[in-house]
Amino acid sequence: MQVFLWKALLGAGVRQDTSFSDMLLFVIINSFMLELTRTNVAGIIENSMIDGTISMELLRPMSYKTYLLTSALGKNTYGTLTRTIPVLIISAFFVKGVSIPDLYSFLLFVVSAFLGILLMFEVTYLAGLLAFWLQRCWFIEFYMMGFERIFGGTMIPIWFYPEFLKKMSFFLPFRYMTFEPINFFLGKTPAREAWLPVLMAHRKENAKHIGVVFGQRSQLYWDLPISDTFELYESLYSIPKAKFQKNCDYFTELFDMKDFINQPVRQLSLGQKLKANIAIALLHDPDVLYLDEPTIGLDVTSKKVLREAPKNINAEKSTTMILKKYATG
Repeated sequence: MQVFLWKALLGAGVRQDTSFSDMLLFVIINSFMLELTRTNVAGIIENSMIDGTISMELLRPMSYKTYLLTSALGKNTYGTLTRTIPVLIISAFFVKGVSIPDLYSFLLFVVSAFLGILLMFEVTYLAGLLAFWLQRCWFIEFYMMGFERIFGGTMIPIWFYPEFLKKMSFFLPFRYMTFEPINFFLGKTPAREAWLPVLMAHRKENAKHIGVVFGQRSQLYWDLPISDTFELYESLYSIPKAKFQKNCDYFTELFDMKDFINQPVRQLSLGQKLKANIAIALLHDPDVLYLDEPTIGLDVTSKKVLREAPKNINAEKSTTMILKKYATG
């Protein structure tokens, strides 16, 4: 459809300095760029807000944003290798007279394409953050898709646009996601007009000073023993070996976990799981520990143990503990 539409535009003399081979090459590279920039970050954040898993993601000592970015890059790279590139290879046999760009234009394309991918991610990520206030943000992503098609030139290149739409596109991010990288590839945009999106800093360090325990959400893995989960969090929080071993021994004795520390989590009682969750939250020696309804559903004996433990931990490690609960027993 694009090819026939562009043939009509060329026949009408809308753009005199653009050849049909340029337009064919634009279609091919555009399909490549659309696959690489495809992302559903806003939808992922929205679903995480709805089911509550966002709370666990944000409290881990890793950048949630980086996790989403690497996940999107992995999926898009796989899609490009398995779907787009084979189609492009087949298309190359049927397209004649297409000129190959010089090395300088190709390098500009590679750099700008990577920045375009990051820019697309940033825009959809910011849209996803609105879910913290609106809970639903699918409609924002819908409108963004429309703006991308119009001001990103993914259907018709901005070459054919009226002057006022061209000027508007310079002030919006969508132009720089796919259209400008292709312009570099075709040699239509000089290097002096290159752009650099601003990359946001990541948040990691604060998470290393915080521990959290939710009464109804576990940090344990169903089929793994507690000892294996301890080692997983040792790596996750980059805990020094000596400190890790000391804390393991301390919390194993404090919560009396020697008898079940090597059992799979699925075989443990609710009280045993909660003891392990508190120990995991304290393995990295956080400055603050948040306890959200930690004793919910526990028997009287387990509640007594968990009431005494924070006092001992505070005396030993000077950890500030913030407890939220509704039950007074």
